[in-house]
Amino acid sequence: MAKITITAEASDNAATYDLNNLITSRPQGTASLPWTVAEEWGLWEFYRTPDIKTLIQEVVNRGGWAQGNALALMFKGENQGPSDLENAREVEAFENIADPEDGGDGRNHPERVPKLMIYYTAPTFVLERAIVQNGANDTIELSTGELVVIATSSDDAEQEQDAMDALNDDDLDIGWEGEPEKMFVVTAGLRFQNMTIPQGAIIDSAFIRFTSHEGKSAEDVAKITIKGEASDNAATYDLNNLITSRPYTTASVPWTVDQEWGLWENYHTPNIGSIVQEIVNRSGWNYGNAMAFMLTGENQGPSDLENAREVESFENIADPEDGGDGKNHPERVPQIVVYYRTATGIAEATTARPSFVLSPNPSTNHQVKIVLGDASAKATVKVYTRQGQEVLTTNEITSGETISLHGLTKGLYLITVMQNGTVSTQKLIVE
Repeated sequence: MAKITITAEASDNAATYDLNNLITSRPQGTASLPWTVAEEWGLWEFYRTPDIKTLIQEVVNRGGWAQGNALALMFKGENQGPSDLENAREVEAFENIADPEDGGDGRNHPERVPKLMIYYTAPTFVLERAIVQNGANDTIELSTGELVVIATSSDDAEQEQDAMDALNDDDLDIGWEGEPEKMFVVTAGLRFQNMTIPQGAIIDSAFIRFTSHEGKSAEDVAKITIKGEASDNAATYDLNNLITSRPYTTASVPWTVDQEWGLWENYHTPNIGSIVQEIVNRSGWNYGNAMAFMLTGENQGPSDLENAREVESFENIADPEDGGDGKNHPERVPQIVVYYRTATGIAEATTARPSFVLSPNPSTNHQVKIVLGDASAKATVKVYTRQGQEVLTTNEITSGETISLHGLTKGLYLITVMQNGTVSTQKLIVE
C-alpha cells in the first residue's frame, strides 16, 4: 500500500525541473489531497489519481495565472516505517522504454506518458453593443425653435401597423396605440452591428436595455413580443420594406410591461437568450455579424391608455418641451448585453512539449505562423469550422511557415496538425 500526498506548485507559471534544486523546495499550495493506493496494479496498465480539482482551482485562481501557463504537481510519499514491501508505485515517465527484460518490445510508448485531464467550464464573457451611426448628420428643430445637428442611424426603426415611420425620429414606440382615434400596433426594429460572438457559443442570457422617452403609469400595460431576425447577417432598415416582412426566429419572448415608468430612466427586456442562441446556432452565422430584433405590440382593443412604451432612439433629443436640455444623449441609445461562453471544455496536458504553436492567435491579418514541436519533420495542416467542415488544407509545411487564411470569415476554427503519425488540434480565432 502506498500513501501519497498530492500538492500543486504555488506558481503562476511553473518552471521545469533541474538537478540543482529539490522538488520539495518549491512553494506548494495550501490545498493538498491524500491518495492511498491499496488496489493491485498490473504492468503497463492505466491508473489515475483521485479528483485533484481543488489543487488546480487554487493555481488558476492566482492573480498571475494566464491561459497557456505551466502547472506543476508534487507526489510525496509517507514514512510508513520498516516493511518487506516497497509501499510505493512506479509509473511510466516521458522517456518510458518497454524494456525486453520486463517482457517489453524495447520501444518508447508516447501513449504512456503521464497526462493531466481537466474538465472545466469556460468563463462567461459579456458583450455590450449599442446602436451606432450609419447615416449622415441631420438637422432637427426643437420645440424652442432651435436647430440642432445630430448624427443619424437606420439601425433602429418604427413601423405603425403596415407602414414604416421615419428612421430619424427621436424616439421609438412599442406596443398598441389603443386610443379610439388611433388603434394600431406599433413595432420597433433594432439592429446591432459587430456582434463578436462565435458561432455555436453557449448563451447564458441576453437583454436589450432602453431609456424611457415618456413616463407611464402601471395601469398603462404594454404587451410586446420579441423575436430575432432569422438571418446570418441582418441588414439595416429602410422605408420601403416592413420590419414585419423579414424572416424571424421560431424563438420568441413575451414582455408584459406593467410597471410604472419614469422619464429618462433605464429599463430592460426579459431574458432574450433563447433568441440570441437560435441566431448564433445558424450554420451561416459568423463572428462579428449583425443581429436584429423585432419588438411588436398586441391588439388590446380600444383604450383610454396607449398600452405602449416609448424609448429613446439613436437620434434621441431631450426636448426642452419635455423638461430636457435640448441635447443628444449617447448614453440613452438602445443597447444589447449578452452573457455567453464559448464551450464547456476538456483540457488534456502531457509532459511532452507542445506539438505546435500558433501566432498570432487571434489572427488579425488572415495569416498564422505555425511552429512545429518537431522542427525536423514536415506536417499537414487542416482547418475546420466548428461544425466539422474542412475549409483549408496545406501539405508539407515546415516549422515557422506562415499559412494564408484568406477566404475564411471571422470566427472560431479548429486547426489540426498531422506530424510523425500524430494528430494535434487547437482552437484558432480569425478576426
